[in-house]
Amino acid sequence: MGSEFEQWHLDHIGLAMSTRRVILGNLGGGQYGLRVSLPGHDVVSGGELSFDSGWTDIVKMIQVGLASKTADFNFTDVIFPSPGYQPFAEVRYRSGLRVYDDYSPLATSVAPQGLGATILTDRLRLWPAPSSPVVAYDVIYAVFRVPVPAP
Repeated sequence: MGSEFEQWHLDHIGLAMSTRRVILGNLGGGQYGLRVSLPGHDVVSGGELSFDSGWTDIVKMIQVGLASKTADFNFTDVIFPSPGYQPFAEVRYRSGLRVYDDYSPLATSVAPQGLGATILTDRLRLWPAPSSPVVAYDVIYAVFRVPVPAP
């Protein structure tokens, strides 16, 4: 059933959609599994994948690092290679060896979550600290190869 079904599946899915996004079964070279491509990418011709059951690390990263925000009222940009879409990112306040969740020690009654960042297609934009006086701060960040749906 394998190869006839797979050929039928590829032929019919390929006709119904502009790109073939999913392979379930024989991946070639004796491998079996599941592959899913990003929208607009053909999974068969080697387009960029959003999931591959052969990955040993499920989440693909674009960039991970440390960044510092200066003590001023300007934004600080952290540049990363653009994947061509707005990626999901995590930004956490860091103080020495301690990493805080969303509610950092920088929190105030005006900004109870602490710090903020805007995620663009090629950068994180760190906001000034919501404190008075404005203080410098460090963050640890991770940018994932996962598209964020547009609002």
